[in-house]
Amino acid sequence: MMLMLTESFSKLSLVLVDNGSDTKADWPKFDGDARKFRALYMSIMAQLSLPQWKDLYDCATNDVVKSTVNDALNGKLYSKLLLALEGQALQDVITWTHLRANGVALLQELSHTYKPNNVPEVIAAKTGEFWSKLKCKPNETIDCYYNQFHKLLEDISGADDKISLKSSMRHFIFFLGPEFELININIVLGIYHLPGIPHTGPLC
Repeated sequence: MMLMLTESFSKLSLVLVDNGSDTKADWPKFDGDARKFRALYMSIMAQLSLPQWKDLYDCATNDVVKSTVNDALNGKLYSKLLLALEGQALQDVITWTHLRANGVALLQELSHTYKPNNVPEVIAAKTGEFWSKLKCKPNETIDCYYNQFHKLLEDISGADDKISLKSSMRHFIFFLGPEFELININIVLGIYHLPGIPHTGPLC
């Protein structure tokens, strides 16, 4: 019976997905192995950032929106998720009847269920991203930069070697952009110290 339901949902998803060019970019298949969920999720976020999916993407958090009134696009996301799922993951989704045709809610539920927490490999990758890639991009607002900064810092909060408040604040200010260069120089010279952190003189 479960096999028949699984096949039915797969066929239904093929009918629901239109023939637009964005559907040709298949997402990685996900069978319920939490170690593979990040690859699926990142692929989904990359596609949702495209203009045709803008109603489902929150550029402030670089994540899926909390909710949407675009039922057509929401249903399209749901059908594409069904196509990406297989095995136990697809069988689980079939039982979540309250999420039918609600792609945003389904993606949130999948993230809650399968997103790995405190996995050393994931934390190491995100820590590397924090130190080497995280910066305020040209034309990006400080609010957007802060949201991205805060989310990434939160994701690596479970690391054994935690990033100190002092280091994180310095890192945040250092990559704000050239207009904040004077503040960075003053911090290095010890002329200005970070709020809430004891002043210990020049930082080397």
